[in-house]
Amino acid sequence: MELWSLMHFLMPHIFQYHQEFKDWFSNPISGMVEGQEKVNKEVVDLLHNVLRPFILRRLKRDVEKQLPSKHEHVIYCRLSRRQRNLGEDFIASSETQDTLASSNFFGMISVIMQLRKVCNHPDLFESRPIISSFDMNGIETQYCSSVCSVLDLHQFSKVDLCGLGFVFDK
Repeated sequence: MELWSLMHFLMPHIFQYHQEFKDWFSNPISGMVEGQEKVNKEVVDLLHNVLRPFILRRLKRDVEKQLPSKHEHVIYCRLSRRQRNLGEDFIASSETQDTLASSNFFGMISVIMQLRKVCNHPDLFESRPIISSFDMNGIETQYCSSVCSVLDLHQFSKVDLCGLGFVFDK
């Protein structure tokens, strides 16, 4: 719908009706993405040809000649034991195996995103309880009745301001 509204704004004489645009592109492409239909190269090429004049893609090196060249450094680091165990358990699960066997595009993307969470930080994938000496439950105490009567809040609800010298004359 959003792509059609943009195309309708740019070329209202060609893209007049949403249903017609949907029949051309939306139905075949959504079927290809969901894995129900094989990729129809003609539909994809037609969509690319329609959109190509409206897409401006330039690289920084083509626009700004004075930029220094880009250097990419790849640093490999090992997964922690917890990350390895979480990833292996996730891949070995029957649900993940069924998703991978179905060859569903969105299912595979979901599996990759879960593995990415494991790599970025294992708590994103599976949180674990905080076990610390600072994590304490509430402390229960018992006092005798004389201490409780001193701590009774009703005694402090009426304060004699005259005895404290806080009464001001009018």
